[in-house]
Amino acid sequence: VRKAPWVIAGWALVFGISAFHAPRFLEAVKVSYDPEASMPSGVSMSMFNTFFPGIMDQTIDSVIFSLKPEVENRKADKLLADAIGVLDEVMATLKTDHPVVLADTHSWRGVQGASYISRDERSWLLQVVWRADSNEQRQETDAAATKLLKAVKSLNATYSHKGLEVVATGPHALREVVQAQSRHDIGFHAVMFLPFAILAIHLHLWRIELLPLPAICGFVSMALAFAVGYVVACNTIVDVNTPTLMAFLTISLCIDWCFFLCARYREELMRPCANLDAIVTAFSRTGKNVGLSGCLIVACFLCMLQMPSAIASTAVGGCIAVGSSLACCLTLLPAILACMPSCIVDNSVEGYADEELLAADSTQEPSTYHRTDGDSIDDGPHPLVSAAGAVERGGHHLHRCQHAVWYRWAKIVTQPPCNMACLILAAIVCVPCWVRLSQYKPAVAESLSFPPGDPAVKARARLDTDFGSTIHGSDMYILFESGEDCPDGVRSNGYFSAVCAAALRVLELSHPDRPVQASNLLGVEFYTQPGTNILACMPWRSEHSSMLEVYQALAHGNYSGHLLLTGRTHHVTMIPSDEFMHFNALYKELWGQCVSPSEEASLVRLRLPWNIMSWEGFDLVEDLRRLVTGMHGEPTACGELRAWELSFPSIWYDYVQASVGKLPLCLGLACVLTTPFVGLSFWSALAPLKLLATVLLPLAWVYSVAIWCFEDGGMDFLGEGTPTHSCGGFHWMVPCSSSMLLMSLALDYNIFYFGRVMEFRKGGLSDLEAIRQGLASTGPVITCAGFIFALEFSGLLLSDVAMSRQGGFVIVLGVLLDTFVVRSCLLPAALSCGAAWNWWPGRMPAVMSDPMSRTISVDSDKGLTPGM
Repeated sequence: VRKAPWVIAGWALVFGISAFHAPRFLEAVKVSYDPEASMPSGVSMSMFNTFFPGIMDQTIDSVIFSLKPEVENRKADKLLADAIGVLDEVMATLKTDHPVVLADTHSWRGVQGASYISRDERSWLLQVVWRADSNEQRQETDAAATKLLKAVKSLNATYSHKGLEVVATGPHALREVVQAQSRHDIGFHAVMFLPFAILAIHLHLWRIELLPLPAICGFVSMALAFAVGYVVACNTIVDVNTPTLMAFLTISLCIDWCFFLCARYREELMRPCANLDAIVTAFSRTGKNVGLSGCLIVACFLCMLQMPSAIASTAVGGCIAVGSSLACCLTLLPAILACMPSCIVDNSVEGYADEELLAADSTQEPSTYHRTDGDSIDDGPHPLVSAAGAVERGGHHLHRCQHAVWYRWAKIVTQPPCNMACLILAAIVCVPCWVRLSQYKPAVAESLSFPPGDPAVKARARLDTDFGSTIHGSDMYILFESGEDCPDGVRSNGYFSAVCAAALRVLELSHPDRPVQASNLLGVEFYTQPGTNILACMPWRSEHSSMLEVYQALAHGNYSGHLLLTGRTHHVTMIPSDEFMHFNALYKELWGQCVSPSEEASLVRLRLPWNIMSWEGFDLVEDLRRLVTGMHGEPTACGELRAWELSFPSIWYDYVQASVGKLPLCLGLACVLTTPFVGLSFWSALAPLKLLATVLLPLAWVYSVAIWCFEDGGMDFLGEGTPTHSCGGFHWMVPCSSSMLLMSLALDYNIFYFGRVMEFRKGGLSDLEAIRQGLASTGPVITCAGFIFALEFSGLLLSDVAMSRQGGFVIVLGVLLDTFVVRSCLLPAALSCGAAWNWWPGRMPAVMSDPMSRTISVDSDKGLTPGM
């Protein structure tokens, strides 16, 4: 405050630097993640990197050429030839500029051309394979893919009106979609309700000069948080949803905390004190609660660090957002208040809501405090006794407060048997909520993470329906390592026999809801007989005694791996057949993809024509893992054959299992950390437990209602376009990323309330009266703050991404429940039960028989006691 101009200048410099780096944060986040070493997929990844280094580093972007319904098929050849000719020039340029990262391309013009043509023969697929083994190559891949996406957009603009649509999809295209949606959510939805929030603040403060301050602090803190987030994202994995959460959190926290601080500042200005004194007093008292609130939120977020890194990045982003918000509210805000024009410092405020806040009378004389040793201290009105001194003028303030709506409500919920009835009813309601939570099956559909109307998202869905068997992103890999009994490695009959037997066991895992057919398996040890769905094993080498036996074997399709790979047998040097030459080319390509360079291991690839990023796919992953685990130590024709499974669905499955499984542990750890922290802050053992109980109960309500809405379709009758429509289930990331925030926010409001209750109790009011006066005093402020916070996060309900809408619904519902039910009903009722024990082991002063008495004694051990 004393160096306010320097503080403002420093923040202006920080804002300028941060605003330059903040937009880059959205470009540094990641959509897909690598498995962690402790996960089953991480163990498999280490083995895959041994034999097939970089196999999971490949990313594939797809370009779909589609005829519009009104275009006839006979015009397709001309349009397609012109469009692909332009794209070929782009691909040639990319191949020249980025020869390392552009690994390969596949299209309908290749060896497997028929697989890249849709079933209705009106769409054609081109797939570009990128390979990046290092961070530098990943950056180069991103740059090259950006050029390709721009070329596709330009191509679509040229040929769309002619009847040919050209759309790109894949990891890079979907990443651009997510980034665009995040910019829209941050730039529009995060601030669209800001004017209404500021209006709500104005209706409470009635000082228009203070209204810009929350917005200023919010934008400055968001810029700082994004700049720090960009630095973090350059060095570790940051989830793609983290920037959106950080934007909403910084703005909401800044508005809430600024409102609390400004309300206390205006209250202090009603007393005969200077502007700087009012700032110091307000920020030293309410600022303590703000700091405690921020520390609790950070502590809750830190408990999420034991989750997988991609999910833990949400906690890191939350900590950054809270830290920047605290810094702005506790340094920038008082500095601006200290430098504001003197017209704002107006002590002649009339009609201020003194029925809401029991402030000290502006005409109050200094009080004299007596220590037990007899010394007197003339130190002005004690802040904890200001409420008692406020009733000196005929009990005017106290009388008005006692008849205020909040005080009447407080008297109802704290009076037996209403208080016990409230608590019993809350516990009864929680029983079915916990039962429903135990039955929750997290939704994992990719459609919940992207805006459904985007062309790239629609194209991604078409890959499943029209080109299901050619989606490389749907490949599931099983690696087989040759045993000691196969000194020749893959090139042995024993190895071929063992792997083919394992492939047959994979087919036994097929179910109606997740079919696995022989045509879905690819490997060098077997093949699918033409016109059938039967998997036929073949040996590595077949010995024939004559040329006749060789030709008879070929006529019946009894090939060997050695023959298909080399074209030679013991009797025949080369088979001069066009059909055989075609098979020879296909088998060589398959050998290069499925056999390791050392020829000690090979892959069996599952290309399934259905969406394996689902629980059906996850169940198949679990069955495959049981299968390959059971093969370890099992004798085969090649000795002990070891196997591992790896795929992108298995990585996501591990993330889901680890995150959802560790969520109860994170909540428990948060309770263990926050409860002693609150207890030490208020020097109370029982009250923090009551605060914690009133926080955990609403969490069960919130998430059970969310499951009822989004999984059971309880609100689907409102229409498909409503924010509460089911849309495929309740996404698994929503509870993982929002539970800690809801818990900390609930503790936040409870701490503000309980802190005021303790002030009144130390001021000499009785236990019940302090609880009631605390609710009457903080009710309007905290209710307004909770309404503002919920209003700010309501912008997420308008997002095009279903997961964001679900997160917004959970946070809005949680904040409203905490504001209007927990803090207004449950917490006062809980505190009123055994009210005398709320302060133990701390010691409170005796109840003042005359609240107008201003002569009290201060005992360092016993606290405040009535003066005699």
